[in-house]
Amino acid sequence: MDDVDEDLDVSWVETNDKLENMAKHSIREPMNVLDCHFIFIDVHMAITKIVSEKTVLEVLDSKKRGIHKNRLLEMVQKKRVHDNKKYKLIHWMQFHVELEPESVHAFLEKDDLNTSDFVKTPSYLMDLVVEDSIFIFHDINSLFFFFKESDTKRNGKTMKYLLSDTDKNKEKKYTKKVRFLS
Repeated sequence: MDDVDEDLDVSWVETNDKLENMAKHSIREPMNVLDCHFIFIDVHMAITKIVSEKTVLEVLDSKKRGIHKNRLLEMVQKKRVHDNKKYKLIHWMQFHVELEPESVHAFLEKDDLNTSDFVKTPSYLMDLVVEDSIFIFHDINSLFFFFKESDTKRNGKTMKYLLSDTDKNKEKKYTKKVRFLS
């Protein structure tokens, strides 16, 4: 019987208890994982694939949880080639609900739910800090990375370089680059 108890996932019981007592004991809690969604867009601006992964959050210097900038760059680098095609990161954003527990009910009572306050464009040069949030929002707090397929054809025109000599009798000091589009 002990083996069966170890195999059963009873985390839903704890979540259900939290939901029932949310009005009484709701606090902002640190997140352990963050959903990352990688959206791949082809040259015709159509979404071709969405890859979702869970990323474990680390404790940063400020005792906040988040993702170090080097790890973010590594995540982006790993996704630059997908299905044998090269992609370029064109945008990324964070969706994170930072409502205080006492303001959740008032927010839900609004006729026009404006969620744009929860969307941020973090800096590429800094660690991503994920603020504490109410447990019911942990599953929707996410990072979105938008990758566009690189256009390797350059609109059907290739660049050709021609080095031309200025004067063969003179001493060569430099060469002049001339570009022709063909």
